[in-house]
Amino acid sequence: MLSTSNPDEQIIKALLTKLEESRFPVLLGYSIADLPEIEPPAILVQLDSIRELERQGKRAKYRLELTVSGVYRTQPDTTYQLMTIARMIRSLLIHASFEGVRKISFSETQFDIAPNNGQLSFADMSVNLEAVF
Repeated sequence: MLSTSNPDEQIIKALLTKLEESRFPVLLGYSIADLPEIEPPAILVQLDSIRELERQGKRAKYRLELTVSGVYRTQPDTTYQLMTIARMIRSLLIHASFEGVRKISFSETQFDIAPNNGQLSFADMSVNLEAVF
């Protein structure tokens, strides 16, 4: 059984809990094999890196980089639906308060619209969290 006592794990767990307020399924560390199992709309979260920025004694400042994606099945209104999901993700996270997190920033949102109806389309954004623990 994995422990969630590490501060970085607690931050990720809190972020997932916040995203679950959307009422969409939220997957962490998904694989491509998981995707057919979800029923969009959904939110996918992938931890890309944890980087130590500076250290003072036992405390350090870290940057956690994640890719957060909104997923929707392609249909005529897919672009608008993905825009809505991306806006909701940003709103949920910008107004959140995570212990130890000093700053949250977002990249531009990249849209990947599948060519055929029924396929999965994505709105991907990088989320950067600066935290001290």
